[in-house]
Amino acid sequence: MSEQAEMSEQGKVTWIGKPVPRREDRPLTAGAGRYMADIEMPGMLYMVVLRSPQAHAKIVSIDTDAARAMPGVHAVYTAADLPEELKPFPVIWRPPVLKDDSIAALASDRVRNVGEEVAVVVADTQQIAEDARELIRVKYERLPANVDPIKALEPDSPRIRDEWDDNVAALFPFRNGDVDAAFAEAAHVVDGHFKINRHAAMPMETRGVVASWDALTETLTFWSMSQAASLLRTELAKSLDLPDNAIRVMTPNVGGAFGAKWDRYAEDLLACVATRRLGRPVKWMEDRREHFQSTVHAREQIQDWEMALDEDGRILGVRGRAVADLGSCVPSSGIGTQWVTGNTIPNQYKFENYSADIIAVLTNKARAGSYRGFGGPESNFPMERLMDKAAKELGVDPAELRFRNQIQPEDMPYPTATGMAVYDTGDYPGALRRALEMVGYEKLREEQPKLREQGIYRGLGIGCYVHCTGFGPSAMLGMINYDTSGYEGARIRIDPGGKVTVYTGMIPLGQGTETSLAQIAADSFGIDMDDVRVVWGDTSQTPYTGFGSGGSRSNLAMTAVMNAAEQLKAKMIRIAAHTLEASPDDVEFADGHLSVRGVPDSGLTMPEVARIAYLAHSLPEGEEPMLQTQQVFDPPGFGWAYGCHVGVVDVDIQTGMMDWKRYVIVDDCGPMVNPLIVRGQIEGGVAQGIGGALLEEMVYDEAGQPMTSSFMDYLMPTFHDVPDYEIDHLVSPSPHIRGGFKGMGESGVMAPAAVVANAIVDALAPFGIEVDELPITPNVLWRKLRDAGAFEDGRSAASVG
Repeated sequence: MSEQAEMSEQGKVTWIGKPVPRREDRPLTAGAGRYMADIEMPGMLYMVVLRSPQAHAKIVSIDTDAARAMPGVHAVYTAADLPEELKPFPVIWRPPVLKDDSIAALASDRVRNVGEEVAVVVADTQQIAEDARELIRVKYERLPANVDPIKALEPDSPRIRDEWDDNVAALFPFRNGDVDAAFAEAAHVVDGHFKINRHAAMPMETRGVVASWDALTETLTFWSMSQAASLLRTELAKSLDLPDNAIRVMTPNVGGAFGAKWDRYAEDLLACVATRRLGRPVKWMEDRREHFQSTVHAREQIQDWEMALDEDGRILGVRGRAVADLGSCVPSSGIGTQWVTGNTIPNQYKFENYSADIIAVLTNKARAGSYRGFGGPESNFPMERLMDKAAKELGVDPAELRFRNQIQPEDMPYPTATGMAVYDTGDYPGALRRALEMVGYEKLREEQPKLREQGIYRGLGIGCYVHCTGFGPSAMLGMINYDTSGYEGARIRIDPGGKVTVYTGMIPLGQGTETSLAQIAADSFGIDMDDVRVVWGDTSQTPYTGFGSGGSRSNLAMTAVMNAAEQLKAKMIRIAAHTLEASPDDVEFADGHLSVRGVPDSGLTMPEVARIAYLAHSLPEGEEPMLQTQQVFDPPGFGWAYGCHVGVVDVDIQTGMMDWKRYVIVDDCGPMVNPLIVRGQIEGGVAQGIGGALLEEMVYDEAGQPMTSSFMDYLMPTFHDVPDYEIDHLVSPSPHIRGGFKGMGESGVMAPAAVVANAIVDALAPFGIEVDELPITPNVLWRKLRDAGAFEDGRSAASVG
């Protein structure tokens, strides 16, 4: 047995809770991984995309003659060349308030953002395809561009869609309680105008596909990095007018996704059209500039919120609106991200009256879709800023105000103020209390005045958060018009030698899925992890999963594996009982061994039972040969993870630079299957949250031209920009999931923006500075300090460059 396995108090081999190194890392760190760029096939052709250089324009004409005539070019397609039966990709989340839209393969008469697909070239080599692309001549008639989501709401604003009467894709209202009465009786009202910056997932590996049509069998093999392979297969079948069983989606190693690879893209359809017409495999790989322009962006929202409180500082109600910039097209997830923002504004706090208008607007930018956190960071930032504003208004400590308003453990399950969410379990005050203890909160507060006398402006920022995980109850998804399922399946096969193979529809993206599922299976059977193989990334072998790897849903796959293992264990017990001439009730299964209760040295091993099952010479009456089963788990409710972050920063008032001193995290994702993986996910999430708070921003000029199209302009966090993390855990098992597991892949990204802003505002409290817009750059802080009169030498903004 491996060193990582331990014996429980009951003497059982256990893998759950052990910090096992990720098994999927072994080939990757040795350079033996197989990514999309590594896939080569005989006769392969290469596809490149001609993209619009205009943010908004009519396509007057496209001349492809020179490109088609170039040696080595096999095809040039414009919208006019695509088959009539080709359908655009649909929007998956379609509430009744959302206007009709879809994701087309190529622009036909009009382009709506820089980077939109206009034509494709397919050639013998990548270089020939790129050279031919340069020969395509497109004549555009420029139209006014719309880049400001607030201006896009104006009646005379340029229309993105002629068939719509305005630029509003959807207005989703949240209404609960009597908000007007709550504000009428409030002793205190605080408000804020908040801006969440447009930024995006930046995986190391950009997008890519390989499509191969077999005319003999009339089947399509499609290599994709999609986080939702089964769902992609179903959507490809609809768009291409093929049956589902004619399409096989394969997934190689994926160099990061972070939500951006959950969405559907035009290149998926274009590669499929090309391979069917040309009869040869077609490959497309995105370059980094294309990624900046055409892979979904995220986050951008402009919000206004008010909070009403009584004399004691207890929240009476919250009201406001969020205007979200969807870009030029409604993404695959519809207004899902924005809906989650509205649904999680209440955060950890206890109040009943809530009113919010979530407005999704089209502009002439790249479409905004899925990104890690999926609307959660966009709600956490304004709510946690409001809590600090309220504490300042009341003259109480920010931590104390949170304690007064937090939902208590005995309140669980707790229906939130949105009327559309029920928290399952949690000790919110316990997480805050533990985080304050870890950071030494009281001592830091005592030190602050003395440090300021020395010219050291130190601040503390608190960020409490909730995180909806196990995104999946199918019935609930149906209630909110999500056109996909939420269950997760697992198939387990035990071979004649007693080795276990787990088949999963989940896609490993760096989150440790393969390792975690192997731990669950090994723990269930009481065997070594090395005796478990996990198969993923092939829809012809793996169970159907409607949602895919996203929404922190690995816990659903874990439950499906546990259920399938229990079913196989029950079958092995029946076979062993028949062989041992005992009652199944008298046979126990422990550590891969089946024996008569009270006689542990008797019995059979798993390999011996497996051989009996496959030979089928002597099975119980009615028992089928072999050992294999499939289980599907559809959770009855969501699992809500939660936690608290506390950050400590020093701000240099002469430069606006910020320096991390401490960063404390207390997280509760239920029982941890693998603490090492949990830590890695938290650290990565916090780094992404800090990047979005301090550095990252997709900038467009007034004409809709992207000003950030490379890492020269778009700043990513490095090790110098993130603090050392101090992490602790609470454990509140979810009643909806076997094992109590909650998802945790997105928890780390929820609170950092609020923590950073609250810490900076606290540090600069002597100057009365508020920070409600992201990103918070040194230049932004320097100008705020200058305007607040913080400098004695009267330097101008130009003096810092």
